[in-house]
Formats: sequence, C-alpha cells, structure tokens
Amino acid sequence: MENDERNTSTYPDNTTHTTTAPEYSKIPTCPVCHGSKWEFYRVNGEYERMVYGEKLYPEGVEYARPCTACERYRNGEIQRLKAVANIPIKYKDSLIIDFRWDIYRDDNGTICNTQYAKETTDSIINRFPEWEKDGRGLYIYSLQKGSGKTFLASCIANHIIMQPNTPVTFVSCSNLIGESKKEQTDRFIKTPVLIIDDIGAQNNGREWLEDLLFTIIDERMQKQRVTIFTSNVMVKDLVFDDRIKDRINSMCLTVKLPNVTVRANTARDSKKEFYNRVIKGGENNDKV
Repeated sequence: MENDERNTSTYPDNTTHTTTAPEYSKIPTCPVCHGSKWEFYRVNGEYERMVYGEKLYPEGVEYARPCTACERYRNGEIQRLKAVANIPIKYKDSLIIDFRWDIYRDDNGTICNTQYAKETTDSIINRFPEWEKDGRGLYIYSLQKGSGKTFLASCIANHIIMQPNTPVTFVSCSNLIGESKKEQTDRFIKTPVLIIDDIGAQNNGREWLEDLLFTIIDERMQKQRVTIFTSNVMVKDLVFDDRIKDRINSMCLTVKLPNVTVRANTARDSKKEFYNRVIKGGENNDKV
C-alpha cells in the first residue's frame, strides 16, 4: 500500500489490536481497554522476521500490554488528532455508547429492527484493522433527514482515532467546493480514514463536483483506504454518474438507518438535561 498521511515512525507496526469487547465507556474511561489499563494484541510474525531476522513470539496467541490508547490520550496525541479531524463540534467526544439504537420507533411505538446496522457498526469499531486491510468502508444512509447519520459517523470516527496511527478527516460534501485546492485534495486522498458527510444532496456545480469526487474516490479505492459516506439517498439514486456510484458500491458496506427523525427527540432530551442540571439544580423535571 502506498504511503499515506501516517507518520509510520511514530508507532511500531509489529502488533495488531484485536480487542472485541462489546461494551464501551466514555472518556476518561478508555473505549479500548474500558478502564482496565490493559489491551490485548496479536504479534505480526512477518514484521518481526523482517526487522529482527527471526520470529520472537508465536502467532495466533493473544498477549496483553499497557493500553496504548490511554498513553496516547495522556500525552495529548488523540486530542491533537481530534482537533484536525474536523468532526462536528457537538459530536467531538461522542462514542457509540451515546448512540441510542432504541430511539428508532415506528408510528406505533415499536422499536425498529437495527440489528444489521448495529452489528456492522460494532464490527468496524472492534475489528478496524481487518476493515483497513481490505480498504472497506461504510455507506450510511436514511431517506429521512435528521435520522442520526452524521452522529453515527462521528461516533465511529472517535473510536477509529483511538487506533494507533490512524488519523481521520471529516468533511461535508458541500464543503469540498471551498477546499478544492491541490493540497486539500491531496489530504482527502491520503488521509487513512475519510468521512464524506451528506453526499448526494448537492446539485449546484454538479459537473465540477463530480470530477473532484471521482478523483478522490478513485484514488482512495486504488490505495484501499477506508472511506465512510453518509447520505439521504440510496447509492443508485446519487446525483453523480455511474463511475462514482460503482466505486462506492465496491468500497463500502451499506448501513441503512430507519426512516425516522431523531434530531428533534435528541434536542428535546438535551434541553431537558440542561434544564434539570443548570436551572433546577439536578431536579427531575418534565417541563421542557
């Protein structure tokens, strides 16, 4: 794989993080070690032979070591990565534990089936090295605006940043127009993980935007770099030509969120929590 934006001298490449714990905690409790201060990993024998001329540890065995994510958080590295990732401010610390799958309900109040979406999301978080190896990303869509697509993509981004040596870049498709200089385009091509938010909602300057998107997406596909998209339309209904749609289909697994707006409910809950905490001093109150 061609060199990208990573500083490969910063971290050793002889281990692969393999934690599969299904539960997550909010920082300062680390979402990698979940407060234990230890993480599990497997050694890469091929790397050891290349560097040391011999295999030092047997493959297929899990080892434990002090959590590297905790150390990177303590030395400020993760905060620096977040500062340049451009994740929306209101989601800058959001983790998957904050994403409420049970909020999706139909008109009768029945919880919608989100099992596939949840399993796929858990997989890219817990088994990211395997997704990265295959250059596999996500296409997160719902036909309903305000259904939580950007929120979910941000939660995923915050978990991926915890992986060693994995910068993330988050950009709205509409903002690509204002960031089309060569150095910015190169950044979108080379960043290990790119999230393009709200693709397919733009019509103005379509031909020009198509050329830019094709360049970015085609290069990323060729280099097998993880790309995540969010959209209000299915891939086949994107306003772009088939070259772009075919590449997105090839690169990504599709995650469909229910056609339910959760933005209003989330805003109401947020205002209620603020009212109880700040105005009522912690009292439970349903006025808001």
